[in-house]
Amino acid sequence: MTNILFLTSSPRGGVSHSNRVAARVLEELCRVHPHASVTVRDLAKDPVRHIDEDFVTGMFAAADRLNTAQREKLAQSDILIDELMAADIVVSISAFPRRSRPGSTMSPGRVARFNVARAARGGW
Repeated sequence: MTNILFLTSSPRGGVSHSNRVAARVLEELCRVHPHASVTVRDLAKDPVRHIDEDFVTGMFAAADRLNTAQREKLAQSDILIDELMAADIVVSISAFPRRSRPGSTMSPGRVARFNVARAARGGW
């Protein structure tokens, strides 16, 4: 079975042009892969925490020495990494208002990018 990870970050929801294009991309992928499992991560509604001192120190601490904040941050990181590693296809949609990316898409990590302008022209 194909696993699709669908990442979106527009705070404009359904009125967002990038989200509408992304929905078309996802529809086409689901048509091509009818039994695909789709995981949706809306970074506007549920932003990923940025890496901070708790996260970094927690990465190098023994499990029994982690504080609550470190445990929570590492658990979220594990979930995100698992989603990414399980994905056969990653669709990442990000608007570029004023030629800059939203902060929610700038967290470090490996993310395949999808060119929205190309998709809008039907070039996927």
